Amino acid sequence: MLKKEIHDKNRVLPIQHMPNITYERNVFNLLQINPDHFDQCVQNNKTYALLLRNWVEECLEQNTPVKTVAKKIKQSGVLHYMELKPKLKFAI
Repeated sequence: MLKKEIHDKNRVLPIQHMPNITYERNVFNLLQINPDHFDQCVQNNKTYALLLRNWVEECLEQNTPVKTVAKKIKQSGVLHYMELKPKLKFAI
């Protein structure tokens, strides 16, 4: 049986990971952070980025609204450790 795959820049992802990418991109778009820049942090194995990606995936599995996730990330201050400057597109 053949596996369906999607090519996303520098990696190949199985089809089931596509909702994770879309959800994550929506979160970072609300924070006005380039999702590709965050992806670069993950590829450079920055610990906070890897933990944050896992947490965002858990939020998706729990059907947490994107705005709620973006607010929690902004309030946590974790993005400053990754040298990212978040700005919410909406009021907290």
